[in-house]
Amino acid sequence: MRSFISFSEYVFLSRLFIFVAIILCLFSLYAGFFSPVYDYVENRVWNFYQRTALLYSSNKSQTVIVDIDENSLRQQGQWPWSREKIAELARILLSDYKAAAVAFDIWFTEDSKDQGDIQLLQLAKQYPIIFSQAFALPGQGSAVRSGYLGGGVAIPQDVKLPKAIGYIANNAVLATAPCIGHITPKKDFDGVSRIPLFIEWGQKAYPILSLEILRCLMHDNKPVLRRIDTSLIRYNKISISQNLGDKSILALDKDGYWKVPYIIPLENFTAIPVNDIFNHKVPPSLLQNQIVIVGSSATTLGDQHSTPQSVNVAGITVHAQMLEWMLSDSQVTPREQLEFLAWAWALISLLILYIFLIKRFSVFSIVLSVILFSVFWLMLGYVLWLYWQWWLPVLPIFAYILFTILQIPVEWSLVQRDSRYLKALFSGYLPPTVFDSIVKNGSRDVLQPKRQQLTILFADIADFTQRAESSTPESITALTQEILECLTYVVHEQRGTLDKYMGDAVMAFWNAPLSQKDHADLAVQAGLNMIEAVQAYNKTSALLQGEIITIRIGIHTGDVVVGNLGTKLRKAYTAIGDAVNVSARLQEKAKGLKQYLLVSEDTYILLKKNYPLKEYSKILLRGRKQELGVYVLSV
Repeated sequence: MRSFISFSEYVFLSRLFIFVAIILCLFSLYAGFFSPVYDYVENRVWNFYQRTALLYSSNKSQTVIVDIDENSLRQQGQWPWSREKIAELARILLSDYKAAAVAFDIWFTEDSKDQGDIQLLQLAKQYPIIFSQAFALPGQGSAVRSGYLGGGVAIPQDVKLPKAIGYIANNAVLATAPCIGHITPKKDFDGVSRIPLFIEWGQKAYPILSLEILRCLMHDNKPVLRRIDTSLIRYNKISISQNLGDKSILALDKDGYWKVPYIIPLENFTAIPVNDIFNHKVPPSLLQNQIVIVGSSATTLGDQHSTPQSVNVAGITVHAQMLEWMLSDSQVTPREQLEFLAWAWALISLLILYIFLIKRFSVFSIVLSVILFSVFWLMLGYVLWLYWQWWLPVLPIFAYILFTILQIPVEWSLVQRDSRYLKALFSGYLPPTVFDSIVKNGSRDVLQPKRQQLTILFADIADFTQRAESSTPESITALTQEILECLTYVVHEQRGTLDKYMGDAVMAFWNAPLSQKDHADLAVQAGLNMIEAVQAYNKTSALLQGEIITIRIGIHTGDVVVGNLGTKLRKAYTAIGDAVNVSARLQEKAKGLKQYLLVSEDTYILLKKNYPLKEYSKILLRGRKQELGVYVLSV
């Protein structure tokens, strides 16, 4: 039974692992595209774009916020104000200051104790006044029902909208006003970044305040919702009004929410204390033909929210931001082309990463590629958002996260297979320290055949043939094993690579698989140590029975091809080349010259230390025409 798989089997199994990882990654990518984890990543990136882009934004607001602030409450009296005071505020804004429209980010549930409700309703029939109502969504609010809902349009069967579990609306009088929008935010983990353009309640869809402001201002009929056929996967593209042009077509996410584009820095909003309106201290030019939203920044009224702009801003600014975007020249986002681009880039970049894996790129290269791909996509998305407010889906970022998570077990498995394969292949060749260095390096390049300068050593037992003739097979086998073990120990001690045993001979080399600058010194020192080891063996071996064993060693340095060589049926890590033949011939020649050690001139000139060697006359090796300078032991 084989103890390890072949290299071709290893490659096949490695690629099979990677193929399975690709399938899992693509499946997880599609499933994750609709998961809360994807929403988490997308909202994080979206909010980062918002905050960063606003640092460089000089956009000015086209709407005016009339703020019921703390000082106004002290001057005009604590909340709630009389309905007649509210009606007076609306009259001043619309009649005296000629505002284009007035929206109240406030609901009026209780009936008024004066004629204020009637006055407000009459003004609402004469001017564009938009009232508010709020809904409770699952997970944020109770199922209370208070007041009377106003407005509402039919819901197409193919449009998915958030469903409310309760509501707070206006009293019976104001519920009949022509224009009413809801002011319900969607509070995500990091604040208000999505809003429900429409909320479903009782077979009807109720529009948000900003949409109702535009509809009322343009004297448009009630919106007619309809889904538009599109290639978008995560979004439903709907049409809401004929008079909004391109802005009439918006894309809601799979849950029916729309991302709020924050394009105006907070400091660039025109906010006027309501007290200044009552006292007519505001220049008419600030309000004439402007859309006015009345709300409160007073903490006592509790209308503060966390948004990408700040952790504590008045809720009125969310509606103002939506309105500003609808009045701007920005294109509709997201566009179906961008979602297609996100999928295409995700698949192409994943394919590139898995090609890197198949080609066995280093972990550093793959991680660096993931980082560069991510940075490129995020920068592209930021540029598109900064200049055009186009939202580029973060699908590729999610793909890279999945790739990293799924690749950990795959890479671990491949590393383990690398380790086992290398251990099975090299455990008989290398000393443990060298082998551990190769495994730690984690590269399979050491296996690939390559041209390399090696110092090669051949050593065999002198007079082995004669000894074998006079000994039993068992005794000669035991003797040979003990001597080869002594020689192998020396090779490992000098950090050499054991190539093979050839009967009573051993072949070893230095400078592969790991480079060794002192490979010539290591080989010569190994030769000297082998002679000493055999001499020590002669004194202690019980098998010799007083006889003496000697060895002959040849050492030469030259270029060879070294690597995992062989056929499909059998391979071995070995060296092939003329330098190997020269080393073997030197070992043979040592017997005729009655020398223990022959070191070629090519090896001698590379030595960095002094050894007990002396120059010998040039010799001619068997099968070679050119003489070779050699050195022998000087003692």
